[in-house]
Amino acid sequence: ASDSSLMRCVVSGNTGLTGGGMDSCVASDCIIVSNKCDWPGWHNYNSAGGAMLSTLSNCVVAFNRVTISGITPQHSYGGGLAYSSAYNCTIISNSCPGGYGGGGVFNNGGVGLSVNCIIYGNDFDNVNVSDTLSNQVVNCCTTPAFGSNCVVAVPMLVDPAAGDFRLAAGSPCIDAGTNSYAPAKDLDGVTSPLDGNNDGIARVDIGAYEYASPLVDADQDGMSDQDEAVAGTNPGDSGSLLRITSMNSRGSSLTFSWPSVDGGYVAKRYYGVVCNSNILSGSSWGSVLGSVNMPGTGFMMTYTTDTSSPNLSFRVTVRH
Repeated sequence: ASDSSLMRCVVSGNTGLTGGGMDSCVASDCIIVSNKCDWPGWHNYNSAGGAMLSTLSNCVVAFNRVTISGITPQHSYGGGLAYSSAYNCTIISNSCPGGYGGGGVFNNGGVGLSVNCIIYGNDFDNVNVSDTLSNQVVNCCTTPAFGSNCVVAVPMLVDPAAGDFRLAAGSPCIDAGTNSYAPAKDLDGVTSPLDGNNDGIARVDIGAYEYASPLVDADQDGMSDQDEAVAGTNPGDSGSLLRITSMNSRGSSLTFSWPSVDGGYVAKRYYGVVCNSNILSGSSWGSVLGSVNMPGTGFMMTYTTDTSSPNLSFRVTVRH
């Protein structure tokens, strides 16, 4: 992509002369993976396997690389990003094996700002800001320590090798960002900021994903923040509920609707409909035929079922 605005896009498998994934773009809620900057062998100045001269927010930048037709470039830089700004991004496992470095992020001349980002596990280094301006890297998780309020620790992601870049329980990135740059929602659509470490203070996490704790119920509605994140409701609003919003019957058929979320690229939501013939007696809920594992759409979903059996109660379920 070049000179474009991207939202909720997957940019993958591309090769470019500068900016293998994108050049001079604005991207939000995107996955930028497995792109390559590859000049012909005679050219020694290669830059940005993932993004060049771009601004990114709530993005994952991973497995991008800079190369010259398979050999080590002498003056390459920016395996993930070069001369770019990143806010609440996860930048891992990118590669710039030679040259000026910046396997994760390379910035120079005061161009580019990294805030609330995980910049970790990149080759051959994570951050190279030639000006050594500490104000260009703020509240990031990287190593060695760089910039201001740096978290020097393994970020503890769920399963990055399998493409799950969410924070695991106990991650040092939980509640470690600065709310000055906090997005309204994370890459999964989860409300941000949340109180992820149960200290009573809602603070944005480092990286593209906000951790929702099973121990916190911010709006005191009886559902934990983690359960609300799965349901796609707002953990800070007790009036935000997963519920059937309309029901219409015709003959022995009943059609009902509910709002759904698609959950982004990793945390897909799957909905189901269950029924109970006697909820007062404590009977168990059973799945309605044909209503299991319906993928969320991000819009209203509807389902029509047969109601020839009397006294049935219905409810909607959701899971990752």
